[in-house]
Amino acid sequence: MKKLLYVFAIISFASFTSCSNNSDDDPINGFYFRYTINQVPTEFSESEITVEPGVLNRTEIDATKREVGTGNIIERLTISVPQNYAVGTYPISGAGSSDSFAIWYASEITTGANNSTSTGGTVVITSVDNGFIEGTFSTEGGHGMTNVILTNGSFRVPFD
Repeated sequence: MKKLLYVFAIISFASFTSCSNNSDDDPINGFYFRYTINQVPTEFSESEITVEPGVLNRTEIDATKREVGTGNIIERLTISVPQNYAVGTYPISGAGSSDSFAIWYASEITTGANNSTSTGGTVVITSVDNGFIEGTFSTEGGHGMTNVILTNGSFRVPFD
C-alpha cells in the first residue's frame, strides 16, 4: 500500500509541476500585439513589433506585417503613446496631440489603399512594470469609403 501511495504521489507531483498556463494572453518572450479587424483576428510576432520615439515627445508602438520576398508593408497599426502615460483608461483622439493617445491603421501601404485614422475608442493601460507596457484597445476609423473596426486589441511590449 505504501508503494502505491508513493507512486501516486510522484505522478501527482510530476503532473502539477509540468502544467503550464497556455492562455492566449501569455506572451512569447514577453511580447504580444494582437487585435481583430473587421472580425478577422490578427497577431504580430516579436520581430514585427517596434517601439520608437515619435513626434511631440510621444512614443510609437508599431506592428507591421511585410510581404515575404519583397518586404513591402501589407498591414500596419501604430499606437501613439503620450509622454504622461500611466495605468488607466484613455480616449483615442483622431489626430493625436502631445497629451492624448492616437491609433493609425493601414493596409496595402505600398498602394496607399485603406489608410485609416481612429475616430474614437479607448486605450486601457493595465500595467507599466519591469520595462514593459501592457494594455488593451478598441477603435473605429475611416478614410474615404473605407471603415475599419478594431476590437479585442491587446499588447505587451518593451517600453521605457
